[in-house]
Amino acid sequence: MTRLAFTLALSFALSAPALANTVLVKVTGAKDGGKIVVSLWNAPKGFASFDQSKALATRTAPVAGGGGTVRFEGLAPGRYAVSAFHDADGNGKLKTNFIGMPREAVGVSGTAGGMPAFEKSVFSVPGEPVTIVLRSLGD
Repeated sequence: MTRLAFTLALSFALSAPALANTVLVKVTGAKDGGKIVVSLWNAPKGFASFDQSKALATRTAPVAGGGGTVRFEGLAPGRYAVSAFHDADGNGKLKTNFIGMPREAVGVSGTAGGMPAFEKSVFSVPGEPVTIVLRSLGD
């Protein structure tokens, strides 16, 4: 009976999706002060507007040396995207101007500029660490 239980447990462990993947995100381009807010996405809804409530997970890190680093752990293999902003005022929300343009520096994975598009920002897990360079878009 013990051998059967062991075989069943091993079978289940081998058939379950691996959740041991980690994504390391390094963010640069922030001015001193405040914190870096980084969100992980597995779907496009809310991505372009940096709506953290729609993100799979969000992490923060203090700004040190013009940036910060966060980790997302326990991820299943798949396609993800990352967005980040410099929360200069520390309120946890992206500050925007009257037409919705970010007033705090922002960035996304895989995109050098322009409006953030989920499909252009997607990367695979497991994979390499992600680097995001923050840019100010509008004041």
